[in-house]
Amino acid sequence: MSQEVSPFPSVTSNHPCNLCDSSTAEVVGTMDRDGKSLRTAMCSRCGLVWTDPRPTELETRNFYENEYRLAYKSTYTPRLKHALRETVRAVERADRWAALLSSSSRVLDIGSAGGFFLYVMRQRGARIQGVEPNRGFAEFAQTELGVPTLNTFLQDVDLPTASFDIVTAHHVFEHLEDPVQSLRRIQNWVVPGGYVLLEVPNVEACYHAPRNRYHIGHLHSFNAFTLEGIGRKAGLEVVSSTTSLESDHIVVLFRRPVEVNAVTASPPTYENPKNAARVRRILQGHTTLSHYLSMTPYWRVAQKQLGYVREWIQTRPFRSSRQVVESLVGKPPQQ
Repeated sequence: MSQEVSPFPSVTSNHPCNLCDSSTAEVVGTMDRDGKSLRTAMCSRCGLVWTDPRPTELETRNFYENEYRLAYKSTYTPRLKHALRETVRAVERADRWAALLSSSSRVLDIGSAGGFFLYVMRQRGARIQGVEPNRGFAEFAQTELGVPTLNTFLQDVDLPTASFDIVTAHHVFEHLEDPVQSLRRIQNWVVPGGYVLLEVPNVEACYHAPRNRYHIGHLHSFNAFTLEGIGRKAGLEVVSSTTSLESDHIVVLFRRPVEVNAVTASPPTYENPKNAARVRRILQGHTTLSHYLSMTPYWRVAQKQLGYVREWIQTRPFRSSRQVVESLVGKPPQQ
């Protein structure tokens, strides 16, 4: 059987693949969604996608601490509509994982933004801690919602070993320079038998126009195989892996093993050319023409406009984001 010929230019990447360590890659994008130069590479051996070359560490830190929320939400702190959206999502997530998130759970939320998920979990009796690098959103969480939030980066966090039952990270790992090493750090903070819950966008999703696929803030892009793979490489076990029908986001629940497996003479390989071929075909097949000949962009525009109207109606009675949150979840018990 002849090897599939890639339509994308082959390159030697500036950074080895975080999953399989290969430097053999293909250029699958040259611009970000704003039309600015951004080279995006896909590993030819496993299908992981990343920004290549990456910004410097100083550039990345400045972006996430000061510019990220302004770039994505055009605001330094959450507006009323953001508080409504994020609290609704937080309640949905808490309900979905209620079997794991008991009233006695110790919950660490990485990339906790304005603290909405933490607020919901505190209302349900959990002991909570957040980590958020963006200054404006971390200050909102601390002062407006009163939830404990460390305004720092994941790689700078110093927390006690085995101090949490579950660590959650919703739409965080696409922003990280080294997802595997980040999971290894996180694993140390989870009790043996505890859980790590990740949610990320899906590189296979076709609801965005091709020119909007790559973002300056997304340093990695995953499909189910590569997200599960970084967890396994970090030493975690995959409990469940699902893809949302509505958003196409990937949600993987990992578990920290109770006992550490013995090191084998031959470490596992994470190469998977079939997965790379799958991602390649999806990226190649999702063209501007096919996108706008489908109903997807028009349905999304209609849904968004209806959502904006609903949000405007629902937030009209309130003067602050905190009031929006309290209307949905309730006030803290001490008040």
